[in-house]
Amino acid sequence: IIALAEKHGLATTLVSNGELITADRLSELRGFNNMVQLAVSLDSLKGERHKFFRGKDNVQQVIHAIELLKNAQLKTSIKINMVLSRENVDEIDEMLAFSKDTGVYLTVIPVNNRKTVAGGYHHKPSDELKPDDAQSREIAEAFERLHRMKKAGMTPLWDHSDFYLHAKKYSLGLPMAP
Repeated sequence: IIALAEKHGLATTLVSNGELITADRLSELRGFNNMVQLAVSLDSLKGERHKFFRGKDNVQQVIHAIELLKNAQLKTSIKINMVLSRENVDEIDEMLAFSKDTGVYLTVIPVNNRKTVAGGYHHKPSDELKPDDAQSREIAEAFERLHRMKKAGMTPLWDHSDFYLHAKKYSLGLPMAP
């Protein structure tokens, strides 16, 4: 798919769970010129939490994939996508340090625990991840802190600082329109 997009001059973003990123595949990735970013999903550096979120006990494999990508000298930015919920809000500082130490960007995304139009959820059922009011405030405060850190240029955060203000509103169940 990426090769076809390249052929037509389209910019791409590759998002991976890290499982298929191996040393053998790096040469293939080096050939892409229009890849804007390559993101790897990593919600926790702790094996059990990673397994809870992603269904597999492969956190070390994912970390290895991130390190491979960083050292591969690709023509794109490498970043981690961390979905923030009540289960990992206490790990933000650890993930920021890991991103900085590894030399990759970090995006922190609020878990989608709101019902979709069809009535379902995009992630685990709400009773597993939906925060109570106090947890929602804790998550919102985390996004406020990320906003301040990004604005001050203190972090390896990828997104514009206002993204984290919108994430804060979303976490509190507020409308995200300005």
